[in-house]
Amino acid sequence: KRIGYESEITFDKNKILNASKIILPGVGSFDPAMQKIQDLGIREALDQKAIEEKIPVLGICLGMQLLGSHSVENGKTAGLGLLPNKVERFSSKEVFERIQDRSIYEENRLPKKRFRGVCRRVFEVPGSEK
Repeated sequence: KRIGYESEITFDKNKILNASKIILPGVGSFDPAMQKIQDLGIREALDQKAIEEKIPVLGICLGMQLLGSHSVENGKTAGLGLLPNKVERFSSKEVFERIQDRSIYEENRLPKKRFRGVCRRVFEVPGSEK
């Protein structure tokens, strides 16, 4: 409603098939989420709407990951395959190093001094000071 659209939370295949747009939210792990989509029988409806009818699909958080081809989070699990990417788990050290990467600060024009301290406190990666 806030952005001018009505929405409805549903697991009903028929409601998904009648949707003009789909938002796929999610919190949790890739494997159980894909299993739930299969168990609920909504995979085919999502495929029909996204691939055949080409309606807009917005993935948020885990929902964005599920749009990919597969995840290697816990082995290898197939995703919805709507995007040609795989989902990988990052170590906290990798995340910290990427955030500390100077190019991110320059590309996004983030205030370096302010965010460096925050990153160190959040990830607390020993020996990663630059």
